[in-house]
Amino acid sequence: MRRLLPLLLLAAPLAAQPPGPPGPPPPDSAPAEPAAPEGPFACGDRDLSEGAATGCQLVARPTVTRLPPKVYWHLALFPSREAAQVASRFTDVITEAGGQVWLHRFGAEGDVPAGGSGRRGLVGPITPPRASAFQLDLIYEVMPAGTRTAPHLHAGPEAWWVLEGTQCVETARGVERTGEGEGAVGPAGTAARVVASTGVVTRRAFALVIHDPVRPRTTPSRWKPKGLCDAPA
Repeated sequence: MRRLLPLLLLAAPLAAQPPGPPGPPPPDSAPAEPAAPEGPFACGDRDLSEGAATGCQLVARPTVTRLPPKVYWHLALFPSREAAQVASRFTDVITEAGGQVWLHRFGAEGDVPAGGSGRRGLVGPITPPRASAFQLDLIYEVMPAGTRTAPHLHAGPEAWWVLEGTQCVETARGVERTGEGEGAVGPAGTAARVVASTGVVTRRAFALVIHDPVRPRTTPSRWKPKGLCDAPA
């Protein structure tokens, strides 16, 4: 923001002047990154659709009765929803998040979606829980740099694909750091805390939790992290 200088009037006593409206940013300036909120990062299913600059958005929730013993999550970026629909199967999921259209396929490692605009991702293998049906909760997350979730548990394995920034996931087993254009898989039934990028880059990512639909996706945990994600990589 520009610094406003007080106005000096000739032949008049000096008086404090009320600040004027801020001027427009320089045309070549980058948009400001969202400020980090106080306290643990909160992830609601409708944060972003309700106008929040940061938070989460549940973008898809398909339920299926069959999955392979080892699931691979394929992601492919498309220029439009129409183009993604042409390349999709009835079991694929198409999402629109962050101004981008992604096709998601859950299956074998070699079952790669055709087409797209070049940017792709592959996460896996992911081991589904034992269940008669599987709910696939697909969440788009916008997490300011330096924020962290509260310790929590999921009813099934959680996987991530990082679109921008970095993340560090701490569990009782240690830490796993994931960068832009990379994926990671967390084990089911293990408490975890996710820490967003260091620096100023906002973490933007897809998260996937596969669980039995009769069980809640997330529950709080009393596990206390050691702060391993705060140590240098």
